[in-house]
Amino acid sequence: MRTTLLRLLLVVAPLFAVSTASAADPSDVCDKRQALLQTLEQRYGEVEVGFGVTMDGAVLELATAKDGATWTLMRTMPSGTSCLVAAGQKWANRPEPVKQAEIVTPF
Repeated sequence: MRTTLLRLLLVVAPLFAVSTASAADPSDVCDKRQALLQTLEQRYGEVEVGFGVTMDGAVLELATAKDGATWTLMRTMPSGTSCLVAAGQKWANRPEPVKQAEIVTPF
């Protein structure tokens, strides 16, 4: 937990001043989408690997380092503002699930 909060501070510090109180809440770490993605790529080698649209119209994006060493989840609101939601280490992709049609049964 401590490492994650420190990592969030290191990502955001060059972008804007963050008070001690707001640094504890990742949702307070907001900026333009491109600025956050650029910082994540430059500092951690993270690039967007997936996204999804929430029921309220926001877009959740996952960025990971190529080797999975670090990852960041970002939320972009319909207004265009992006905020960091969570960050961590040791991301691992699951293999694609087998589709029902691909399963061969002996019967």
